[in-house]
Amino acid sequence: RSLMTGCPLLDEALCGGLRTGCVNELVGESNCGKTQLCLQLLLTSQWTSENGGLGCKSLYINTEGSGGVTATRLREFAEFHASRGFLEGDAAQASLASMDNIFIERCTTDDPHALLSVLARARTLLEHHNVRLIVVDSIANAFKAFSSAGSHHSRLTQVLYSTVALLKKYASDYGACVVLTNHVADHIDRVPAQRAAQAVTETLRTSGKVVRPSLGASFAQGVTCRFFVSRISSARLNENRYDTSGCVRELEVVFSPYQSKRKTKYIINQSGVWGIPEEVYREGHE
Repeated sequence: RSLMTGCPLLDEALCGGLRTGCVNELVGESNCGKTQLCLQLLLTSQWTSENGGLGCKSLYINTEGSGGVTATRLREFAEFHASRGFLEGDAAQASLASMDNIFIERCTTDDPHALLSVLARARTLLEHHNVRLIVVDSIANAFKAFSSAGSHHSRLTQVLYSTVALLKKYASDYGACVVLTNHVADHIDRVPAQRAAQAVTETLRTSGKVVRPSLGASFAQGVTCRFFVSRISSARLNENRYDTSGCVRELEVVFSPYQSKRKTKYIINQSGVWGIPEEVYREGHE
């Protein structure tokens, strides 16, 4: 079973959308649209199964601290979905009702145990409130202490393992769709032994530079599907013609047992995240 993104082109690239029953990761640098896509999923998850949704409520865990901006953007998306009839009922009422179907939890402390505690409490939402979509935005920020862990690194690694294991259990036991956003770091070439170990994470390119996903190869092994979102540094569309900031992004399937490797370009505007056909990209590319 899949959860559609709400954009036909992106859903085609994802072979119907993000899969339930597993852990999906969106990895990329800032301003690539990771959060925007997650907010869109919070709404499409409420669509009926006939329309590609899950007919469910969702849990959005914000570790980045941008609560006000997130809520405002979510309302904009909800108003658009309601105006197009994607949500049931009168447009104004549907927009308000859709917000009631989203549980938002802020977890901005530097203590990674806090995220694990929030997720432990989430079992009640799964069992009694029909939550079938869990979004952690971002998993990297919850474990940013990794960069200066020192002697505590092994302890933090164990907390990370426990967190991912719990998310995988929720996905399996409840048929939930789990979505994690992750950051990237600049790629630094290493000695051969380290380079071989790092190969599991696969280096990627965004804004003209080579990067690698945060949290390392061990974390990557706990992810079922990895999707890389990036900015194409040299590509811009006409802002007025395409109702966008002009910046073109790209979604790439890095690894997945359900989707084949492919890339799809997309833009972000006030109404959401939308894929663009190659011919439109070529025609509008300045």
